[in-house]
Amino acid sequence: MNMARNSLLARLTAMVLLASLAACGVVGITPPVASPSPAGPTTTPLPPTPGTPFEVEGVLEVEGNLPNLRFFLRTEEGSRHEVLPWLPVEVIQPPTGQSAPPTMADWVGHKVELHGQWVQTETGLAFQVISAERKDS
Repeated sequence: MNMARNSLLARLTAMVLLASLAACGVVGITPPVASPSPAGPTTTPLPPTPGTPFEVEGVLEVEGNLPNLRFFLRTEEGSRHEVLPWLPVEVIQPPTGQSAPPTMADWVGHKVELHGQWVQTETGLAFQVISAERKDS
């Protein structure tokens, strides 16, 4: 019963966290496409084939509701790319006295630099993260 209670508590915590993000305007928001810079438009070149190591920078966004969350990276140029989660999506209940591990919610809304590779998914190309770094804090 204690395990069921912890699982329920973890789910409720995740829902509260995502509801808070939604209330702050982070979840499901689609910012306007950035206008081209005066020096001329720039683009983030995509690698020709999946599996090619790549680095991309932008703001991490999320869409959907648990358990069907999808993550996207919006670049400064305005392009938007699907990103596969590299951390747990739900809050994990740590043992007593320990802090909770980071989750994807800790990264949503932040400018990040992602290192990884493009992979083919059912919906097209997505970015599979090998390492990530926050750039705005």
